Amino acid sequence: AADSAVGGAGLAAMNVKGVTIFFFALYFLMATQDIAVDGWALTMLSKKNRGRGPVMNSIGQNIGFFLSFVGFLALNDAESSETLWRPLLRMKSRPGEGLISLGGFIKCMGGFMIAVTLLVAIFKRETPLAAPEPDEGS
Repeated sequence: AADSAVGGAGLAAMNVKGVTIFFFALYFLMATQDIAVDGWALTMLSKKNRGRGPVMNSIGQNIGFFLSFVGFLALNDAESSETLWRPLLRMKSRPGEGLISLGGFIKCMGGFMIAVTLLVAIFKRETPLAAPEPDEGS
């Protein structure tokens, strides 16, 4: 019964410990990155704009969710690729085939994320924080 639940591969063939360690490390790194970006935003934004930082973060996440789900489905669908995307992009007809595969989409988005990260690293300059003023009463 257990074999049929996993497509006949058998539980013995699954590396549950390895998958658990991988996803624990992945989520640990994502949480660390989230905290670091939030802290960086606090140092970059003026006091007046600090309340807008989380709003912009939320808007950006929703745009990312939309592009990653709906965008992929639109580009992967064979019919919309044939009737909309290929004529729009002046590509040759390939009936029955989507414009991009899941693997291609993930590679494209990974490359985009690396490019944006490099652009931020190269062009974003940080100004040193001013030293706090000494307290007059001490």
